[in-house]
Amino acid sequence: MVRPNKGDRQMIATRIPRAQYEKLHQYVELAGTTKTDFIREAVLDRLEDINLDAIDENQDQLPITA
Repeated sequence: MVRPNKGDRQMIATRIPRAQYEKLHQYVELAGTTKTDFIREAVLDRLEDINLDAIDENQDQLPITA
């Protein structure tokens, strides 16, 4: 069966402590979702709060040295 195209996406991977993995595993089973969906939503929610233009807004310019 052909899966529908979900658009242009990129895969990311990470490693977390085993205890947190077990907690994640239990959560997604109880919530009826997947680890992939949970992690995707967590990352997208966090990225929503980041303003890239403001990251170096309060940084002073370093002096030029010889």
